[in-house]
Amino acid sequence: MFRDVMPAFLALFTIFFSIGSGPALEAMTSGGSDLDYATQLCGNVVDVTANGIGAVQELNSGNRGTLSGETNSSWYKLKAGTSGNLSLTIAPQVGSDVDFAIWGPFNSTSVNNVPSTAPVRSSAASVAGVNSGLVASYYGETSPVGCGFLGLFPCNGTVNVTDETETSTGDGWLKPLEVLAGQYYILLVNNNTPNASHNITFIGVMPDCSVLPVKLTSFGGKVTAGGNQLSWQTASEQDNLGFEVQRSGRDRDFEKIGFVPAGGSPMYKQHYAFIDSRPLLGDNYYRLRQLDTDGSGDLSTDIVYLYSHLAGRDVFAYPNPTKGLSRLDVVPGRFATLDIYSIAGRKLRRQILQPNEHSVVVDLSGSATGTYLLKLVGEKETMTVRLIKQ
Repeated sequence: MFRDVMPAFLALFTIFFSIGSGPALEAMTSGGSDLDYATQLCGNVVDVTANGIGAVQELNSGNRGTLSGETNSSWYKLKAGTSGNLSLTIAPQVGSDVDFAIWGPFNSTSVNNVPSTAPVRSSAASVAGVNSGLVASYYGETSPVGCGFLGLFPCNGTVNVTDETETSTGDGWLKPLEVLAGQYYILLVNNNTPNASHNITFIGVMPDCSVLPVKLTSFGGKVTAGGNQLSWQTASEQDNLGFEVQRSGRDRDFEKIGFVPAGGSPMYKQHYAFIDSRPLLGDNYYRLRQLDTDGSGDLSTDIVYLYSHLAGRDVFAYPNPTKGLSRLDVVPGRFATLDIYSIAGRKLRRQILQPNEHSVVVDLSGSATGTYLLKLVGEKETMTVRLIKQ
């Protein structure tokens, strides 16, 4: 008889002990987000070690529900593959205790941001080594105070789950979510035992394994001593080959000046950078063309504007070599004329430069392949640039 009572007593003792001696929460820091490294679920997961990647405390009184905060966290994103009941089981490593929370529904863009509202499901149950998750019912103890004579006998049977949130005294099980196909959700699993692992098994609705499409979340730049520095970030990527960097001057005639290949895992946010070491004098407009692996691409709607001062820097021609058209960036008023010579020294033609001209087009389309000398002549200086025609 007492052997039947002792397990219930030990379970209650474990609950009270856990409340008074919980693990330390992850530190509140600025910059970055654990959600940046969230795993997109494509089915059941096995032996995930929750170590709080990034160690950023992102839960507060407005978005944590019944959780006290982040502890050895694992973040997940999932997309409902079909409509129906979303049920799941989180099985912790023996002896460890997991809590969890679910936020949603979101669209494909907002799922990449830390939730600002309370979760739709949250459990802070403090029972070590016990499964938890979302189920409609389960076979277990129907009454925590016992049954029969003086309540000394266990009460076992079917338990119907109706609660959507629970504190540390809960049983770990919450009501399933009614979801629609295509909706996105965020799942957080806290593990109160450092370096312990857990499994996640889905019942009914399975997550859609399609990776989120490429989403440009930021695009900016700044002028540095080494040139114009561009940076951008994506929320997630699918079939991304990389980014073509395009630039134009005041005429808004964009041309490719570089290419940045796609980053690492398509599941996470990616950060990119590019330096235009030879910007145009004055106005510089930049845009991105994202290229898919099938050759298709999309232009960024955002355009970055930077103003560069090139006074004192060497004059250069680009592209060089050229198939016909090339360009010289100059400081306005620095040179008055541009003379084009063959490599043998024969003068081919002269171009007059306007006082406010900062970019000169050199057209060798009708000229033979070879090397040409571009001689810039000013009141105080002369400069010669070699240009190769392919």
